[in-house]
Amino acid sequence: MITDTVTMSLRELPARESDGWTEQHYAVRLRYRGQVMRLAFHRGREGAQAPAPTVDLVLKALLDDAATLANSRSMEEWAGELGMDLEQDARSIRRDYARVTAQTAKLERLLGEDYLEFLWGARGPELSGPELGQRIQQAQEHGQMGAFASLQEMAEREGWDGGARLSADRS
Repeated sequence: MITDTVTMSLRELPARESDGWTEQHYAVRLRYRGQVMRLAFHRGREGAQAPAPTVDLVLKALLDDAATLANSRSMEEWAGELGMDLEQDARSIRRDYARVTAQTAKLERLLGEDYLEFLWGARGPELSGPELGQRIQQAQEHGQMGAFASLQEMAEREGWDGGARLSADRS
């Protein structure tokens, strides 16, 4: 159960304007249970400047990225989930995938043992036992265990049946 609060400090960096859009940039520092995560946070808005991001907005963006990554078996699947075309911009997609993978590892270190609860809620992700096993095996083969090692430990600790459906509360 999550009992602590993620706190945030941020510093606004110079904004950029392009085609009527303002792209705002922030240097963000998140803290949780003595751990610190630093990141650059960007957001765009048409017209007027948006208010500074809240800790909830930043955390939701990071967790959304982490969930998309966890639900993808490969960079190609991840790109497809996000509507990206590898044939048109493979270099940029590879760079973004590497950035999200590194960012997710930092988020997992920040949240520690509470990472999966932040990511999926208290009941786990939407994976059946066999599908969970396949995802864990693929992650091991590609050296991307991250959340899956923790998920496997959580499944064993909670006594989830390998054939039972694990469903998330994603509201």
